[in-house]
Amino acid sequence: APPAIYSLPLHDALPISPGRIILFSPIIISCPWRSISSPPLFFFSVWGATYSSWFIVFFGVQKGVERANKIFMPILFTLVGILVIWCVFFLEGASVGITEYLRPKMDVLKGPEVWVDAFSQIFFTLSLAFGIMITYASYLPRKADIVQDAIVVCVGNCLFSFFAGFAVFGTLGYMSVSLGKPVGDIVQESIGLAF
Repeated sequence: APPAIYSLPLHDALPISPGRIILFSPIIISCPWRSISSPPLFFFSVWGATYSSWFIVFFGVQKGVERANKIFMPILFTLVGILVIWCVFFLEGASVGITEYLRPKMDVLKGPEVWVDAFSQIFFTLSLAFGIMITYASYLPRKADIVQDAIVVCVGNCLFSFFAGFAVFGTLGYMSVSLGKPVGDIVQESIGLAF
């Protein structure tokens, strides 16, 4: 038997939309050793994030999204900075991961797969070819220097990604030392880095 069964109280007789079930029904978690029938913590987290996003978008790009970015982007940079400092200076074995991060592997750079992955990543992080840039460009003043703005965004994105990489590889170095495995054997799939 699986360790946990997730079920929602669905009533065939009542016309309940899936949205109402997700937002207003408690999730019942049945385990062999316990039974909990209360809304979990992630419900409130997702609910709060969703309604915060709706609230910000309600005010539009200039009054909502732009103001939120002025607040949350410095907070994000500060939190990532704290995480990098903590990983680099306080995790045992972080230097192993950082050495792996900064050591170039020329044989890997010769293969086309790494370049396809790199282009895919940069297209995703810069939101290219999604129509987002056109939407934001419509809010720019007529005399805005688009070339300079594009260069600042691209360079800033790449520098921030490089900076955040110290936290990721510092953590991988810590995991490598604590598990007694090489850094390359710690994570096999890319999604494993998220956890």
